[in-house]
Amino acid sequence: MGRLAKVAAGFLALFVMVGVGIIVTDRTLAQNNTSIAYIDTIRLWNELPQMQEMREILEKETQEQQTKYDAEAKKLDGDEAKLELFQRYQQELDARKDALFAQALEETNYLIELVAKEQKVTVVLEKQGVLYGGLDLTDLVIKAAAK
Repeated sequence: MGRLAKVAAGFLALFVMVGVGIIVTDRTLAQNNTSIAYIDTIRLWNELPQMQEMREILEKETQEQQTKYDAEAKKLDGDEAKLELFQRYQQELDARKDALFAQALEETNYLIELVAKEQKVTVVLEKQGVLYGGLDLTDLVIKAAAK
């Protein structure tokens, strides 16, 4: 069996499993009065104030770190020393980015949970994973962030 045939067979198996999962899930949801909604994380990333604030902070701190690196690198001899310095600054920026992102994500998840409870939604999915149906909570989450 060729590589393309194996990939096609894998996708077919995946679609069959997803189809069975939808049927089982549909029956289970009907029995449990579960309601499903979704959010568009790309829109949230672009429109939520805490995400914009995080990007602005990172941009400012990146510029500051670049200025510091440039000043220190001028004093160093050799590419290896400059590379080590660069890696140190990059690690600091990465750690700061991770911390800021974790905080913004925590705030976003709180808003999603708040809106979901207000709307009596029991399951919230990411928009890209939804094939059909569901309630879009994205606008409500963005409005909740503005309060």
